[in-house]
Formats: sequence, C-alpha cells, structure tokens
Amino acid sequence: MNASSVAGARPDGAKSSHNGEVLEYLSIIIVALVAAGVVIAAAAFVTTERFGTGRGARGLRQDARRTWDVVRRRRPMTTPAVSDELERVVTAEPVETTMDDFFAANVTPGTGYLDAEVLVDRVGRAASAAKAVATRTTSSHE
Repeated sequence: MNASSVAGARPDGAKSSHNGEVLEYLSIIIVALVAAGVVIAAAAFVTTERFGTGRGARGLRQDARRTWDVVRRRRPMTTPAVSDELERVVTAEPVETTMDDFFAANVTPGTGYLDAEVLVDRVGRAASAAKAVATRTTSSHE
C-alpha cells in the first residue's frame, strides 16, 4: 500500500489539513450568522426610530425568546385568541362577488399612490436636466 492510497494523504507525502479547511468554513459561517444578527438588530432599531413603528430592541428580544420557547416546545405556537380567530376565518362562509364589485367597495377618495400628472411633470424635468447635462458635456469636449 502506497501513501497516495491512504485516505487523507497528499501525493507529496505530507498530511492534509482537513481540520484547517473545516475551521475556515465554520468561521465563515459563524461570521455570516453574526452579520445577519447585526442586520436584524439594526433593522429593529431603524424601524422604531425612523418610522415610529415596531417595538425596537425590546420587541426583538421578546420575539426571539418566544420563538426559542416554541422551538423548545415550552409554549404553543399560537395563543388561544389567535387560534380562535384563525378558526373563525377558516370556517367562514365564502362571499360571492365580482371583481368590479370588490374594487368598487374599496375605493378611497383622493389621489392614488401615483398621481399621473406629478409623474409626467417629474419625468419631463428629468429629461430636461439630462438634455442640459448632455449639451454641456458635448460642448466641453469639442
């Protein structure tokens, strides 16, 4: 039996370093998980501070604890109130309606999310600005 037929042996006779490769991959995975945790925590802070919504770090911590308790089967996945609401929704009778009736019932007054006039005005100003930049750029290169 020669050295190359032994598992883990390298052709030059030196021992291979599989442990080093495993540790390298493991460290990359740990760094990625820590980075993901930092991004999630930052999102919780930014959402609370910038938009006034969310529950911030305290809510993030509570959610993590609740999730861990559900995973460890110390707590049910849903509270009784949520379970009752889910059952009410699932067992509700279907409503027959047309798409026209559905959208007509949900019409809100005022302008929509996108106002066509404002959008056309902005596109027009952007086109004018782009033409001005292009004109200045070509005239400065001549």
